[in-house]
Amino acid sequence: MKFLNLQLFADAGTFVNAIPNTVNAYTGAVHDTRSAGELAALNHDYWVEELLDNMRDEFIFTQLGDAEPLPQNSGTTINWTRVPPLADADVLVEGVIPQGKRLSVESINATLVQYGLFVTVSDKIQVHAIGQLQQKLTAEVGDSLGRAYDKVVRAALLQSDNVVLADSYVKSTGVFANTNATRGALSTADATFSGLSPAMIAKMTTELVKRKAKPFRDGNFVSIIHPSVMHDLRRHPEFMDSHKYEASTPLWKNELGTLSGVRFIWSNLAPVIRGAGLTAGADNLTVDTAGVTGAKVIPVKELITPADELDLVGRKVLIAGVQYEITAASDAAAGSATITVDEDVTALVNVVIYPGEGGAAGAAVYPCIFLGRDAFKVVKPDGMGIEHIAKDKGTIGGPLNQFATIGGKFETAAKIVYPDNVGILECVSSFSMIDEANYVEG
Repeated sequence: MKFLNLQLFADAGTFVNAIPNTVNAYTGAVHDTRSAGELAALNHDYWVEELLDNMRDEFIFTQLGDAEPLPQNSGTTINWTRVPPLADADVLVEGVIPQGKRLSVESINATLVQYGLFVTVSDKIQVHAIGQLQQKLTAEVGDSLGRAYDKVVRAALLQSDNVVLADSYVKSTGVFANTNATRGALSTADATFSGLSPAMIAKMTTELVKRKAKPFRDGNFVSIIHPSVMHDLRRHPEFMDSHKYEASTPLWKNELGTLSGVRFIWSNLAPVIRGAGLTAGADNLTVDTAGVTGAKVIPVKELITPADELDLVGRKVLIAGVQYEITAASDAAAGSATITVDEDVTALVNVVIYPGEGGAAGAAVYPCIFLGRDAFKVVKPDGMGIEHIAKDKGTIGGPLNQFATIGGKFETAAKIVYPDNVGILECVSSFSMIDEANYVEG
């Protein structure tokens, strides 16, 4: 019997890439040592991937757009040409040339904007901080840049004029209650709940189809919704979770399921619109004991400070379900303060005055964005894409090498190019009275 040392044939370990050396895994012998430049390149590549991975985690809106490259030396504004639909074809008469159709061309443009941030870290923090500080900071910088990038796309999509308000229904039964004409009428009450329902989803897809919006290649439209809306949506028995079809269909990032021909994606950046508290001491105001009849000046029970007075001007308020704008306010003690609105009001004593930017009784409103194929573009400029920027203390830390910086930047723009392929459905959710705003209009 012959015995062979199989290890002699396993030379994969005789040349192992390590930092800073390449070594023999069996003997520990060092073959060579990497140069400082090679080490810097290795570290740079690692941290770039760390930053990019965390940025991509936030690309929920961005993933649905068409990437539009912009070559270098092409300026900071990009233009697209859109051809509106032509008239229908004519019936041809043998031997007769038909009249040519009128062609119109529309120009669309978007201007690049640059975003970036960095954090400064002292030499002492670098030395004494517990854990992998650079990895954690790079991840946080990536998250911040990713959110900023997706907000650029979100802002572009919210320019859509195709806005539909959710109908109200009885929350316990799902039976239709009424339509809503204003955002301020969107209600969280059980008898008139204005949430996202299968009926409203079908209504939105019908609107898109009527405008000749094209679904995505799989035949479905896509909607981006807030997690609070997701909570209500998943309770409908007709909703199908994504895990039931993911084996046969590639999923979008954060895809949660489908209903009525729409695939739903959740994002914490899906807009939440809600007015802040009216004063520093009170979210709402109350009509004072005198009441008001056919006047613009309204006495209120709450204290209004000089700072409140300045902040109130220009704010929208809901009084008895009607929206008004505050044109003036008087700072005074509780029971003596007043607000002035843009139209005459008749309101009884103790009527509550709510912030008017959101829904009924100050509820948060959630614009759910519905998209067809090729709806918008995201500009990717050559040479000004996502960049990880780290400066060690020897480079930027001053005469005593006292700090380093970790940061990043990007440049982009987003624009709707086919407006008929975008629709916005505004609704409330079960969390409307506790969620805070994450988007301010204007």
